[in-house]
Amino acid sequence: MQEIRNVVNVLPVTPDNKVILGYKDRGTGGMWIPLGGKREFGENDESCIRRELSEELLIEPGALESIIEKLEWLGKFEGRTPNTGTPVVAAAYGVRIFELPSPNSEIQELRSFSSEECLQNPLVSEATKAMVLRLLEDGKLDWFSPSSSRARISLRSGPSK
Repeated sequence: MQEIRNVVNVLPVTPDNKVILGYKDRGTGGMWIPLGGKREFGENDESCIRRELSEELLIEPGALESIIEKLEWLGKFEGRTPNTGTPVVAAAYGVRIFELPSPNSEIQELRSFSSEECLQNPLVSEATKAMVLRLLEDGKLDWFSPSSSRARISLRSGPSK
């Protein structure tokens, strides 16, 4: 029986409802994927997100804590890893952010995609496309009002005022 990989993903969404994805060639064969990754032994979703975002983004500790506090549950998604086809169950969270973060060592590039661009891009993983489709179907690509204080996160200084 093939192992199921449990991962935790974060889909940052910009004010114009674009999803931020990271380009990763190591381990994916060169795909645009959500931020996050495999849960390590003993980690819960929050500790996995904290570790993964610290590894993937150049982000100040206060801003990271603001993201953790503002996460919204989006659901569980099933898929397969792009490179090996290993079954994956992803716990997905969303957060509204107001600037494009800078990638750290694990991510080569970050880019914002409209839902249409996500769904049409052959380098966006099928699991990611399933998440974007669910977001569209559930009306969650704009689940925060732009004026909501819960939504206002600056990556440099924590919550905006």
